[in-house]
Amino acid sequence: MTLRQLINKVIETGNFFGVASRLKDYYYFDESSEDIEYITHSYTSVIAELLEKPNFESSDRLVVEEKIDDLSEPPEKFVNVHISNDDRTDSRATDFAQWSTLIDLEIDNKLKLKPELLLAHILWELTFYGYSEDKINEESKKLQELCDRIDRGEEKLIPFEFDKVFKEPDE
Repeated sequence: MTLRQLINKVIETGNFFGVASRLKDYYYFDESSEDIEYITHSYTSVIAELLEKPNFESSDRLVVEEKIDDLSEPPEKFVNVHISNDDRTDSRATDFAQWSTLIDLEIDNKLKLKPELLLAHILWELTFYGYSEDKINEESKKLQELCDRIDRGEEKLIPFEFDKVFKEPDE
């Protein structure tokens, strides 16, 4: 099943509210988080934008699998969505990928998630808080400008001292 087919399946079954509910449950944690109406509206716009994309053929896949964050204590499991090629020698993030290159990718649902939850995790990975593709591209440009300023020495970086931050408890 492709991302486009997954979206259409969820829409046809009338379960888009279930996607918005899963997004709220999994990704909007604090009391000041957006309400369900805002989430539903934001992601409805995202869905419309995704479905407007022209057909795109690729041998890449959207892989949805479990990962473990071993830097947290105790280690935490999370759902990871990424792009991978057929022979799995290449893996890329989805967060700044052009949506037109993602909409018709086959989904490798390694976790066997139900459609609403699967779509919720994929949409979160693509949009973070329901951003449109234009908003994501705007943020990407800002990030690139910051990287360029760092490369030119116009920004001062604060060194990260891994050993001091992640030292053993009895040290």
